Amino acid sequence: MYPLKTDINYNGRVDIIDISGAAKAFATKPGDARWDKESDVNFDGKIDILDLAAIAKDFGRTVTLPLP
Repeated sequence: MYPLKTDINYNGRVDIIDISGAAKAFATKPGDARWDKESDVNFDGKIDILDLAAIAKDFGRTVTLPLP
């Protein structure tokens, strides 16, 4: 399991790319054209302000890649 769930593109860091990816999927749910399951970081079936806030809170966090 990847330890940094707010790193939606799995590049080892939470940055503006993660925030912008979630912003593109904002206000979507499964089945919508812009839905991105990785942006649903709290796993509630929708991309909303709670997801964006969680990503923003972790902004700057990193993990060392590759993972063991």
